[in-house]
Amino acid sequence: MQIMGMESILVVEDSLASRKMFCHLLSKAGYNVKGAANAGEVMDILKDFCPGLILMDILLPGLDGLSLARKLRSSAGTAEATIVALSGCTMASDIERALASGCSGFITKPIDPRTFVDNVRSHLSRRAGRSPQALETAASLNTRQGRPETVETTPGL
Repeated sequence: MQIMGMESILVVEDSLASRKMFCHLLSKAGYNVKGAANAGEVMDILKDFCPGLILMDILLPGLDGLSLARKLRSSAGTAEATIVALSGCTMASDIERALASGCSGFITKPIDPRTFVDNVRSHLSRRAGRSPQALETAASLNTRQGRPETVETTPGL
């Protein structure tokens, strides 16, 4: 079970190497992170994990990421989560499809490890109504003190 107020992120990525890298970068930055490889794993994780942000690979085995985003948008427990698409498919039509499926943003793969966390923080700050600098300061302080980020966010923004 997650701690109230802790910013939690679910990384949905079928490539094990990519999923591990994304989770490592975000954990190192002070976020509470879990990873899933497919829709079935996502549904199992969501039974006791309530992420404020879901990073969603578009091309997943079985139920694709866009269909899964639509499913999560229609579920009471995840309807308010921020879903950001992750994809190497970067044509305008791909981005439009992601947004139409309920994603509120898009991160292009391959990612740049030097800017990935800032990019994610930017999506979180829009959701929380806070500046990226405020979230970065809180994450930095909590990480130095040996605990995950505890910035409170306003659900649904």
